[in-house]
Amino acid sequence: MKIIKAQFVPLAAAYLVNDVLRDAALLPLWWYTAGLMLVGEWLVNRLRAQEKTVGLTIWLASLFKPMYGQADWQGKIISFILRIFVLIYKLIQMIFWLIFYVAILLLWLFIPPFVIYQLLFQSRIF
Repeated sequence: MKIIKAQFVPLAAAYLVNDVLRDAALLPLWWYTAGLMLVGEWLVNRLRAQEKTVGLTIWLASLFKPMYGQADWQGKIISFILRIFVLIYKLIQMIFWLIFYVAILLLWLFIPPFVIYQLLFQSRIF
């Protein structure tokens, strides 16, 4: 029984160290390939969900339709002007969310170089 324990501990430690080193070496590759694709897909899905929440396409589709069934020219003009103001507000909302999600993407891209720089700077190498 002691022989098995004596062989198991070094093999397990070697496997653990090998696995950790391999994962640490492959992390930057994953970060900028598969990880970036996952973050990009998530951001696009969040932006689409936000567009549905804001309802920008619905407001664009109903821009020239009169509100409350007012078919006369005054009702159409008032409806058009009101919807322009609402569209401007909703467009500003979408631009805000777009900027927010692009900032998340940029943060994802620049975290590893920043961490490496800070490690080198704090260790007085750089």
